[in-house]
Amino acid sequence: MRAIHYVLVIGLLLALAGACGAQMDQPQTEQQRAQATVQLGPVVRAGMPRSADVFVDGRFALRIPASAGGMSPTQRGQIIADRMNQAFDQGMSWENMRVSQVRGLWTVSMNGTLIATADDGSARAYRISSGALASRWANQTVVAMGGEPQVIAMQLRPIPAVVAGAREELPMNWAVSPTKMAPLLNATTGETVGNVMVGGPSDRLNLAKAVALYQYSADGAIVRSFVPITSASIGDQIIRAHGVGLVGMPANVLPMTGFRTGAEVAQMATQMSAQWNNLINASMRGRNLQVGANTKVVPLYSMDEKQVIGAAQVVGTASGVAQTQSVVVATRDDMLQFRARTAQYPPATETTALNDVVVSALIHVPEQAETPTAAPPYPPAIEPETTPPESSETSPPAPPME
Repeated sequence: MRAIHYVLVIGLLLALAGACGAQMDQPQTEQQRAQATVQLGPVVRAGMPRSADVFVDGRFALRIPASAGGMSPTQRGQIIADRMNQAFDQGMSWENMRVSQVRGLWTVSMNGTLIATADDGSARAYRISSGALASRWANQTVVAMGGEPQVIAMQLRPIPAVVAGAREELPMNWAVSPTKMAPLLNATTGETVGNVMVGGPSDRLNLAKAVALYQYSADGAIVRSFVPITSASIGDQIIRAHGVGLVGMPANVLPMTGFRTGAEVAQMATQMSAQWNNLINASMRGRNLQVGANTKVVPLYSMDEKQVIGAAQVVGTASGVAQTQSVVVATRDDMLQFRARTAQYPPATETTALNDVVVSALIHVPEQAETPTAAPPYPPAIEPETTPPESSETSPPAPPME
C-alpha cells in the first residue's frame, strides 16, 4: 500500500509539473493582447461625413474625420485598427510609436510599420497642420495603450528642434531675402513660447535676437503683435528691431482654433481695417515699441482652408504696403508661411509676392464675437492716427523675389 501511495503522489506531482510547463510554454492569447476596434464618431465639420473613432481595449485612441484615397472615414479607421492589431500580434508596444515624414506625408508608425497617414482633409477639419495631426494621433494612441507620451516625446514630435538664431532660407517664399529662426517670448512672463521665423534686410535682421509676443483685444478681435527685439530676453528696456517681421512659424506654436472664418470675417477685415490698424499702432506706441514705418491691415487668407481666417497687419516700404491687398498663409513642412500679396484673394493664377513687406500682427475674431454693423468710435484714450510715415532710418531695399 505504501508503494502504491508513493506512486500516486509522484504521478500527481509529475502531472502538475507538466501542466505548469505547458502553461508557461503556451503563447499569449488574444485576450491578453491589446485589441483595436472602430466605431462611428461625430461629424467634425458641416458638410463632412461621420468620423471614425479607433479604440484600443475600449479606450479612445484617434478620430478620422475625413475621407481620403477614395475611402470613407470608417474604411480608413478599419484599416488603421487592422494595422494596429497586426502590430500588437508582433509584440509591439506604445514604446514603438513614431511620427515621421514619408515622401512628404506625415505618418504614425510602430517599429517601421505604417499605422496611419495624416491627410490634409483631416488636418483642415481640426485647423491644424498634418504634422500636428500625426503627433496628436500618436500621443492619444500611446495614452490609450497605457503608455506615457512624455517618455518618448521626441519620437512623437513632427518638427525637429531648431537652434534659435540659426540662419535659414524659407523655401519658395523667401528664397532670396534672408530669414532666421528666433525665440518667441511671452512679453508678460518672459517665457519662451517657441520659435518663429523672421525676415527683413540683413543689417536689421542681424539686430533681432528674439520676438516678443503681445496679445490683447481690439474691438472684438484678438490681436497678437510680433515685435522683433534687439535683446534675447524681456527686460526693463526693450528696443524694436525696425524693418523685421514675421514670415513663418511652426503650426503648433500658437493655437489657431476657436476663431471665425469665411465671408463674414472677410467683410470684417475690410470694414475694420483702418480701426484695427490704428488701435494696434496706438498699443505699440504706448509701449514705446512703435513700428516707425508704414503699416496696413489686410485680410489673412488661408491657402489650406481656401478662405479668409482673419486679418494681418503688415509693415514695410511705402510702395510695398500700398500694393499689399492680402496676406496669404500656407502650411509647408509643418510651418505656417506668411506672405504679402498684391491680390485681395489669390486667384487661380500666381500673383505678385512682395519681398519688402512682412507681418507685424495677426488678428482673429473669436467664434462668439458679434459682427459690428459699423466701425465703432475710438475710445477716448486712443486718438485716431494716420499711418506712420516711412522710418527716418534708411535701409537697403530687399532684393526682388521673382
